[in-house]
Amino acid sequence: MSADRFTPTQALAVVPRICEALQYAHDPGVVHRDIKPENILLGRSGSPKIANFSLALLTDNSTEPQLTQTAQVMGTSHYMAPEQIEDPDAVDHRTDIYAVGVVF
Repeated sequence: MSADRFTPTQALAVVPRICEALQYAHDPGVVHRDIKPENILLGRSGSPKIANFSLALLTDNSTEPQLTQTAQVMGTSHYMAPEQIEDPDAVDHRTDIYAVGVVF
């Protein structure tokens, strides 16, 4: 893959792998809340990595201290699901899925 451009075929080939990487975060209850192109990195082999979990939210009712609050609107507005803006308490893994759709 070229470092600056994807062919449509290359872009489609990486979509399932990005979804798998996001599922890996969602399985233990992590919601990224800022999925955007700048936070999807591709290794030399084309393997995607999701980066920058600074706005992540744990949804497993963990007693671990959280750096962000559930009622805060957080993320990059162009990629945010409507409920992420309108009702930040309703944020769950589906907001990340919405953002991935916008990225694609």
